[in-house]
Amino acid sequence: MRLYREIMLRAFQSHTTYRMDTLMHLLSSLFSILIQTTIWRALYQGNNEMASSVGNISLQEMLTYSILGSCVSIVVNNGIIGRLSQKIGSGEIAMDLIKPIRLGRYLSAESAGSTLFRLLFELVPIVAFGIAVFGLLPPAAGDLPMFALILCNSIVLFYLMNLICGLFAFWYFVSWHTQSIFGLVMSLCSGALLPLWFFPEAVSKVFGLLPFQLIYYGPISVFLGKRAFEEQLGIFGLQLIWIVLLGLLLKWIWAKAVRKLVIQGG
Repeated sequence: MRLYREIMLRAFQSHTTYRMDTLMHLLSSLFSILIQTTIWRALYQGNNEMASSVGNISLQEMLTYSILGSCVSIVVNNGIIGRLSQKIGSGEIAMDLIKPIRLGRYLSAESAGSTLFRLLFELVPIVAFGIAVFGLLPPAAGDLPMFALILCNSIVLFYLMNLICGLFAFWYFVSWHTQSIFGLVMSLCSGALLPLWFFPEAVSKVFGLLPFQLIYYGPISVFLGKRAFEEQLGIFGLQLIWIVLLGLLLKWIWAKAVRKLVIQGG
């Protein structure tokens, strides 16, 4: 545990040397929120509510959804695809494989340190901005525990997805196309930009079976009180199923990737 704490602390401290980068990330997130909230206000055309598959959605709920989308993005994003590509391209991955700590655990500890930094210096200002400017809606007290559990699972799911996509660099050596495709699919299918309750019913059902909507739409809809307790349990259970499936897929791809590295490196 001490080793993991040291890795987390080092990752946290490394971000303190790039203060301007942190400031730019924060300003980018705030600008994105302003754009999204402006668009939603225009789409509502002065109305207070809009019909959806889960009932009427108020403008205040949609503004909160937009802000929470940026908050969840800060919590789950880890940059693993880029870091893996860099390690593989430089050959550093060979040294990582002989270290007394598994690469996946090292990356997860490093990501945890980076996430902690973003929570303090990006998430907190965004939440304060949302409350002061848009009147960010609080979650119902009864929904808060399930929201926290589902959000934790979202972090694990996103980590597994990123690690799987990052491993493709063993075959393609660059990750920009993988990262672009993954980002596009995530934006479309996760509900990060457009909640699934505004999608056609058939499309919403298909997306509801995929793991992407479990990252953004799942936890945010619970936060806003749009899911009954039985539905919350269903989201939680589906997350666990996908965690197991993606974990098995990761294990299989990792074995193939390491074998390829050993063959090429002798």
